[in-house]
Amino acid sequence: MLRPSFSLNRLAAGFLTFLILLGMFVGVNGPRHAHLLDSLPFADGYTQSPSQHAGTPSQLSKFWAYFGHTLREATPRCALPHKQISAYFSAFREGDGKRPDLISMHAEDIQELSTAHSWFVKQISRPDYPVPPYIRGSSGIVTTAGGHFLPEAIVSIKMLRRTGSKLPVDVFFQDDDEIEQQICDTILKKLNAQCHVLSRILDADGAFPRRQNITHYQLKAFALLFSRFDNVLWLDADEVALVDPAKLFESDPYKSRGLVLWPDYWAPTSSTLFYQIAGVVTPDVELRAASETGQIMINKSKHLRTLMLAAYYNYFGPSHYYRLLSQGAIGEGDKETFLAAAQALNVEFWAVSKEIDTLGFIQKDGNYRGIAMLQADPRADFQRAKSGASETKIPPAFLHDEGIKPNAARFIPVWKEQAEKRIFGSKENTIATFGYDIERVIFDEMVFVACGLNGYVFKDWVNKGEVCRLIIEAQDQLFKEEE
Repeated sequence: MLRPSFSLNRLAAGFLTFLILLGMFVGVNGPRHAHLLDSLPFADGYTQSPSQHAGTPSQLSKFWAYFGHTLREATPRCALPHKQISAYFSAFREGDGKRPDLISMHAEDIQELSTAHSWFVKQISRPDYPVPPYIRGSSGIVTTAGGHFLPEAIVSIKMLRRTGSKLPVDVFFQDDDEIEQQICDTILKKLNAQCHVLSRILDADGAFPRRQNITHYQLKAFALLFSRFDNVLWLDADEVALVDPAKLFESDPYKSRGLVLWPDYWAPTSSTLFYQIAGVVTPDVELRAASETGQIMINKSKHLRTLMLAAYYNYFGPSHYYRLLSQGAIGEGDKETFLAAAQALNVEFWAVSKEIDTLGFIQKDGNYRGIAMLQADPRADFQRAKSGASETKIPPAFLHDEGIKPNAARFIPVWKEQAEKRIFGSKENTIATFGYDIERVIFDEMVFVACGLNGYVFKDWVNKGEVCRLIIEAQDQLFKEEE
């Protein structure tokens, strides 16, 4: 129920803080004994259904007061073994078909993790559990930027606009040290992108003591959760959309499933202990590949619990779930948490089956280097699965430029050392794959970011003039002789 009174709002916030602080003393036995959340009143400005308007930082903070408390009450009171492990990773369906089993835990610790997990799922499944404010029916893109990711994110958003997409973008920064307000107020605003600072949501009014930083791999789940959109496409800062995402939102598999995930190169390495903790059957290791989360599509109206559970896995990722879900394999981090959440809740999703295509080049030392992943158009993947036509050609929908990042200041030193030539392959093959010379267009956007923006110098850069000069030299070296 809405309470517009400012004084009542302050009173409610104070009472909420008192209850949370009280819980820190009386709830010492944890989530199985303390049910303080049951008595928390709905804060002013909050309803039990999604808002028709985007939430303010204050509204989001009120949701965080509930959700953050739930997270802390569901803290696993045990630690994983500290032994260094590194799961052997094999290409999907090219290994021995066995799941790695590298983590050993005492039975009581497994039970502790399982009890905390079960309690958390029960809480977020309550029909009266608060939801974050978002605009029902809206669609948009979400990404994070900060430090060296910001120039990359601008290139990514500029490439997005080249698809014809007019969808708004939410750009999240970890804290006030990362945000570059001048960029937010100029180029990003012109590109219909809005900046948000995660720490302002988490720390607003001291409504809930955070007690730990949310950083690095953890940012993705919380940016998705706090974004203003219902239909969300997540893009890593170095990800390039090749089609207008609005068309993907309007089609299957997204329309029917509400969650679309893409594969990595590798077979999954999640521990069987995770599935025991989550209370679900361990899937066959050859059922689907590990996840690659440079891009995720998710509908909050259908999958809000999935997103909340993924946030739980990320909140306790560094301490527990990253290790349980990857066992030290390459890329350990958030990558398996979204698939794991869908599996734990037994909800529908679409896992793209088309394997990754790779772009790359022969380095100066004679070795091949993969430089970018091409992820399939889910519409074509869905139709191929539906028709059973295994030989159907599936075009790419995303290019993950994860080898040499499209940040001119960091691109140039690596490119000069290893390449000094095209890195996506020949011009002819590039045009055949994409319909145009995408490598040149990405270069053009790197030049724009390095030499335009009214001389703005990114925090990550030391000498903008030098960066501009070097990227133009590289552009001339690559493309002038082709004209």
